[in-house]
Amino acid sequence: MPLNSIKALTALLVVVLILPVISACSAHRPATPPEQPQRKENVFPENSFYYFTASQISRKSGDIDRAIEYLKKAMEFDPSSMMLKRELVQLYWQNKDDRAAVALIEELVKEQPLDVENLILLARIKHSTKKLDEAKSAYEKILSLDPRQKNIYLILGGLYTDEGNTEFALQIYEKLVRQFPDFFAGYYLLGQMNALTGRTSEAEKNLLKALDMEPGLDEARYELVDLYKRQGKKKYQNKIFRLYEQILTDNPGDIRAAAELGLFYHEAGYPGDAERKLKDLGRKIPDDQQILSFVIQRYIDRREFESALVVLTYLQKGAPKNSEIDYLLGMTYHGMGDRNMAIRHLKNIHPLSRFYNNAVGYVVYLYQEDEKIDQATAYLKDVIKAQPGNPEFYLYLAGLYEEAEVFEDAEAVLRQGLSNVTEKNKLYFRLGIVYDKWGKKEDSIEMMRTVIRLDPKDANALNYLGYTYADLGKNLDEAERLVQEALKHKPEDGYIIDSLGWVYYKKGNYEKALEILEKAVSLVPDDPTILEHLGDAYIKLNDKKKALDIYKKSLLNAQNGKEGLRKKIREICEEGN
Repeated sequence: MPLNSIKALTALLVVVLILPVISACSAHRPATPPEQPQRKENVFPENSFYYFTASQISRKSGDIDRAIEYLKKAMEFDPSSMMLKRELVQLYWQNKDDRAAVALIEELVKEQPLDVENLILLARIKHSTKKLDEAKSAYEKILSLDPRQKNIYLILGGLYTDEGNTEFALQIYEKLVRQFPDFFAGYYLLGQMNALTGRTSEAEKNLLKALDMEPGLDEARYELVDLYKRQGKKKYQNKIFRLYEQILTDNPGDIRAAAELGLFYHEAGYPGDAERKLKDLGRKIPDDQQILSFVIQRYIDRREFESALVVLTYLQKGAPKNSEIDYLLGMTYHGMGDRNMAIRHLKNIHPLSRFYNNAVGYVVYLYQEDEKIDQATAYLKDVIKAQPGNPEFYLYLAGLYEEAEVFEDAEAVLRQGLSNVTEKNKLYFRLGIVYDKWGKKEDSIEMMRTVIRLDPKDANALNYLGYTYADLGKNLDEAERLVQEALKHKPEDGYIIDSLGWVYYKKGNYEKALEILEKAVSLVPDDPTILEHLGDAYIKLNDKKKALDIYKKSLLNAQNGKEGLRKKIREICEEGN
């Protein structure tokens, strides 16, 4: 059973408890706080309250360092004030100085181990710094000292639930209900936990109790629906129907209830009711995009394709020309292994739909999965004929020819695109790649220069041209400039960082190359080319052991160039013997 409801109910309380807040003693501040103290002339009397107020003003303005300075000054006038010490803990924490915050609050807890406020602050900090065992221990101690801390039950129960310790969570919620018998959320959470631990009758009793106390708690109705479904849909069919209808009576716009009820009607053998409910929901799709988002999250993302198919098929009866439904049906049929039906629905998508470009690419991909390259090619030619101004379709078709190494046809398609489209950069870039694979290096270089002339900030073209120069061992200063310019636009791109490392390698600056190539590998750890470059740098610096390890890793990931890597590995091994 999903734990979303538990997390949702406790999340707000956790945030409130975790975030730093201004001290509770703020109730004692004057209505109009004084201005920050003058450094040249003491207009206000120097005392604890004066510096505390100055600290709060600095804190509100965002100057936490100064707030800490003023608060420490206040503590000089009143060194025994627990309130000021707790305030300093929160300032340290807000300033992200976790070490100072923890050290001070632990000192305060040691001084006064029964002070609940100190323990709450300790628990908050431990919780926020992910020291969850220490946080749980502090929360437990708080409850032992003050069982009326309602929020602590919720947070502690949520912690145990998140880590999968359902029995401990169950005990916490049982204590919560005993301590607060009129708190509906306690029964809801206890019922949820009963269900998670297989205590079906107790779960039903507590969830019904929560509903009796809070009739608008639809989360409890959904929990009961899931509980009844697990016990047997046929046996609890009428109860399930009633629960869904109750939700929809209170909230007619509840997408989940409408979709699940329609699906349940279908599964129970009432196709007419299923169609009525889901067809009506389908009519609302143009005004409510959340309907299809729900279908994706609830069924498609969870790979519950048969349920998705039922829901989408009925929804389409209410929105028969909706391209988004066709796209989702294409995804669903693909997930079910029926590529023909997937292609059929994807081809139904209207050219003006925002999904059209993706649908065309999806159809091509499905043809490729079935190794129907001729059909993919014919389909793309028809698409281009109907939509000659879209550069993406030329790229798709050229990609098919490029993959088959029919470079003349790839060039022809891209040239055709360049004569028909206004946005030419991608086509020039792709043509440069085709020329490179074709062995026409100078033509490839010219295409990349063209891209850069059209868009001097195109990081991919800058990098490609810089790397090409480096690989050819020429124009190395220009190569470095190009790659550095690319990094301005994509500073954490591991492939561009590799290009820079390779430029330094080619320049003979092996130590600098090693430093940069190690960073590239940290960002892209399994790319065989980047790994090989790093191995080459290790060789130049006479670290053959590391080079051997890197070459072996590159070989494991390589698709091409394996013989060259094997040769490098053999040479190291032979030298070692």
